[in-house]
Amino acid sequence: MIASIINKIANAFQWLFEDQADALRLARIILIASPIGILGAITSIAKGLWLYAILSLVGFPTLAVVGFAATQSVAGAIGGLYHSGSREMNHAAIIKGMYSLAAGYSKTGQFSMARDKYFELINTYPDELDARYLLANLLEQHYGLPEEALAEFIKLSRMIREKGIDYKYKHALENRIKELRLTLEEERKGPGTSR
Repeated sequence: MIASIINKIANAFQWLFEDQADALRLARIILIASPIGILGAITSIAKGLWLYAILSLVGFPTLAVVGFAATQSVAGAIGGLYHSGSREMNHAAIIKGMYSLAAGYSKTGQFSMARDKYFELINTYPDELDARYLLANLLEQHYGLPEEALAEFIKLSRMIREKGIDYKYKHALENRIKELRLTLEEERKGPGTSR
């Protein structure tokens, strides 16, 4: 019986809420506030205070609805601000943590772990340009893989050019591409040739 009353009240207020649970919460509040209003009205009638009786009968459920709606809107606004900020903060913190791990692995000589972390960064956050730059340096300096390093530098250069990004290491990137191309050309020519 009470459940069907709660559902009827919730259905009446469903248009106010996106979530059925909120409408059900409001219905429960109205159901609780209504007897209080009825008791207040009966007490007021017994004392001959008809105006207070009407206000009690209508006022308690109305105050419950207004209070609930105000609480929901404030909670929603604060919650929305909190969650959107925390997602951005977590995103930046995760990226920073991944860079820190990769740098730590490199400093301790765990180059395969650093390489894997840079690959993870590139795959998870493709717009993290520094990850590709640092990966290319790692491939060339610690793995002796200038061809792979050059390929990563060229991919980075292409991304910067296609997206029109003013990359902070653009000149260093261009120099690294030139240096690696020269090094690879010299290696192809064979021993005995120099710059």
